[in-house]
Amino acid sequence: MKIFNTSLFFLIFSTTIGLSQVTPILTGLNGPWGITIHNEILYVGENTQDRVIKADLTQSTPTSEAYVTGLSGVSALHMVGDTLYIGERNANQISTYNTNDPAGDRVFCTTAAFPPVGLAYRNGSIYVAEREGNKVSRTNVTSGCGSPFNTVADDISQAYGIAIDGDLLYCSDAEGGFVFSINLTDKQAIKDTIITGLLTPAGLLVQNNQLYIAEFGNDRVVLVDNIGDDQVVTSFSVGNGPLAVAADSNDNVYVTEFTANRVSRLGQEVVINETDDLNVSVEVTLYPNPAVNILQLKSTKQFENYSIIDVLGTVVQKGLVLSDNQLNVENLIPGNYYISFDQNAPVEFIKK
Repeated sequence: MKIFNTSLFFLIFSTTIGLSQVTPILTGLNGPWGITIHNEILYVGENTQDRVIKADLTQSTPTSEAYVTGLSGVSALHMVGDTLYIGERNANQISTYNTNDPAGDRVFCTTAAFPPVGLAYRNGSIYVAEREGNKVSRTNVTSGCGSPFNTVADDISQAYGIAIDGDLLYCSDAEGGFVFSINLTDKQAIKDTIITGLLTPAGLLVQNNQLYIAEFGNDRVVLVDNIGDDQVVTSFSVGNGPLAVAADSNDNVYVTEFTANRVSRLGQEVVINETDDLNVSVEVTLYPNPAVNILQLKSTKQFENYSIIDVLGTVVQKGLVLSDNQLNVENLIPGNYYISFDQNAPVEFIKK
């Protein structure tokens, strides 16, 4: 029998399932899709306005301004050095813009076979997620644009978002509802599934062995921590239609919300119980663990409410904590879960 013993403080920074804060940064946009950040400047592609806007993230209240105009449906952005690569989905092409030349114009780079909805860079090549083409391809831009495209991975049911970390390329299969990786040094693209059961996974971000997935169909950003090795899945509930994710130099993560017409920052919610001493800890014990029908709570504090969350961040059960501190988990499907008491940091348990 395994017993979890956890100390909770009333000043809690929650980075786990369903408890994270989402703060709108830019609102009133028009179909924000692609996003990238360079030198603390946030660049956002407004798909329905055919332009890229920018905002200074060092400002206490960032404001946006038009930056690159005359585009044709902006669906992806990616920064390489000082060059901004722009995927134009309505024109099936990729353009570039020199961010050191504020008065400059965009420059046509290369034509894609299908709308480019995801961009990434590695070793002199731009990698492109071609959603309607059901594949990922690449073109060499070392000596300029115009090189032909080569297929990197195909047989994808709508290749949507891509991200590269070292030799690994991650891609979201939007129609299949999963994210996979391939090793770019291998001669054959063998797909290694990272996570399944998603609803229209779109843009991806990889950093610090964490994979962020904009799950368009479920209005949330899914976070896979410790990728491929005892990975833990959590999520952030966002507004409507998350499409792309990016991070600044301080590892703050931003998401474009296409339907909500805004850009938000994923943060950490601070939960404070002002009636208690912030230096006093509360010990929580759950047993038996794994549990079959009844999960017993032992605590130095009487909680009022509880929420049980599955590994994809969905609340599957909630209710009042009764005086006997017994929770009925009989109807849960066997697996790993998290339980939060009065919106404090969750504790993990297993349903047998």
